[in-house]
Amino acid sequence: MRFVHVTAEAFGPFASERLELAPGMTLVWGPNESGKSTWHAALYAALCGMRRARGAPRRAEREFTARHRPWDGRHWRVQAVVELADGRRLELRQDLDGQVDCSIRDAVLGTDVSDEYMQDGSPDGALLFGLTRQTLLPTVCVRQAEVLAILQQPENLQEALQRAAATGGADDTAAAALARLREFQREHVGADRRGATKPLRKALDAVERARADLEHAESAHEEYLALARRRDDARRTAEEASEELRAAQATLAVRRLARLEQRYTEISELARLFPDGPPP
Repeated sequence: MRFVHVTAEAFGPFASERLELAPGMTLVWGPNESGKSTWHAALYAALCGMRRARGAPRRAEREFTARHRPWDGRHWRVQAVVELADGRRLELRQDLDGQVDCSIRDAVLGTDVSDEYMQDGSPDGALLFGLTRQTLLPTVCVRQAEVLAILQQPENLQEALQRAAATGGADDTAAAALARLREFQREHVGADRRGATKPLRKALDAVERARADLEHAESAHEEYLALARRRDDARRTAEEASEELRAAQATLAVRRLARLEQRYTEISELARLFPDGPPP
């Protein structure tokens, strides 16, 4: 299941605001107090609504109301469209103020299917996951503060996960949850032994192949670096030899010039001494 969009008709600071969600992952970014947590709460409220039961509201419900009721006193309403795995789309409308005008409809056919998802007197989309309003919060719709709270009280998440794995009922046992987890592990993870065909063994084999490829690549890279060093050394040697050759050629040229100048001097002196030609 995925959210297609959520509309805050009147929710916290928002009025007639709509958030479109991408088919894949949607990242909502913004500075502090820009409404990120409010949209997160609106998604949860649009999916699960609020229970309509006798008795005083629970503490969590009172805190949620105090935090997200519209600031200007308007009717507290939110709606969303979700797409199920089979392609069917449902439109969820939640009247959070009076819990009366709440419904879940087929977004294409317009059929009211609220009766399939009734819980505590009002439609609860958490049933799409086999969960409840209470168990969906710590397992699917985790708030930022609760992520940090896991470090202090991990047993709360463990209990919620056990209940969620055992169909979300508060009366289900941990043994049933563990049995479901073991069955899931057996079918979708598998065992760590040679010859196994499940994803875990395939992943481990892929890791071994990747490590072998990495070692081969590192060895080839070391060989390449050694050849590169030899090339650089040879290049420096060639440059030094070229400098020595140019210096030697310059020295030879100077010496040749000196000999030519000496011979010219000697010829000039002979020409002065014997202007009529060579002596007998």
